[in-house]
Amino acid sequence: DMGSQTGTVCFGQDYDWKARPSAIRFKYHATVGLATQNNFTDETGNYPVKKGDQDRARIYAMIVDWSKRPEVSSGSDKPKGCFDPAKVTSLPNVGNVIATAVLMIEESTTSGKMESIEIPFIYYDKTAKPSSNIKVVIAASANAYGDYMCGCKDNCLYVDDFEWVY
Repeated sequence: DMGSQTGTVCFGQDYDWKARPSAIRFKYHATVGLATQNNFTDETGNYPVKKGDQDRARIYAMIVDWSKRPEVSSGSDKPKGCFDPAKVTSLPNVGNVIATAVLMIEESTTSGKMESIEIPFIYYDKTAKPSSNIKVVIAASANAYGDYMCGCKDNCLYVDDFEWVY
């Protein structure tokens, strides 16, 4: 037994926000399968993905007005600090989400090539002005619920060429 093994990531990098993008464009290739493991339940006491259910990959971008970088920890112990980028409009003691663009990938891409996609931003704060105090989050995960150690261990995700669309 190696004891508790936990990793922590901090979300949000400084972003000198100058204009409101309408979308984010990128290329991706994904292989997603059926969930082979589910170790931890979410905040509601349910497994985000049950063994045998279709797993998902997720790519998202957020423009945020956060006073600090929130920490998300997961590993051999129940995860802490997790949030769903498609549902959160603010984080307690951290700040507000200005906009989010989320792609949930439920099927493997069929060609062997990277596929280009454009995901529109949903603006929650329509009055926030561009400034240098803003942060950006761009994240990609082969397992959308990997924080809970739930999903298919054989999923694979490649991403490239992120760009803002104005």
